[in-house]
Amino acid sequence: MKKNNHYFAAAGLICAFTLLMDESFAQAPPGYPNAAPVAPGYYPPPGAQLVAPGPPPPLQQEIIIAAPSPAHVWLPGYWNWQNNWVWIPGQWALPPRPGARWVGHQWVLHEDGNRYRMRHGEWR
Repeated sequence: MKKNNHYFAAAGLICAFTLLMDESFAQAPPGYPNAAPVAPGYYPPPGAQLVAPGPPPPLQQEIIIAAPSPAHVWLPGYWNWQNNWVWIPGQWALPPRPGARWVGHQWVLHEDGNRYRMRHGEWR
């Protein structure tokens, strides 16, 4: 009987994960029309500046799976600063309007010349 309980618990977790990973997380929430998510469920406050003490590590190589539809655009992964460097994997997303193109996240030297700040990606 215990084996069946483990089976149902695992099946429940897989179903919950599948529901969470639907295409809706690839869309920006209301109030963020030009933003892609930094991570599923995480969005910086409007106008927030993300600053890191140094440059990010080299970009990671990603395996790009098939697009969910011909309309989807690949948003490449990037390094995010959360008190340490965290890799945010790439994802497929639907452009907000026809002809829109994605300009990815970039880390640029901060005005103080020592730290780095993120220039958030956006649809143009």
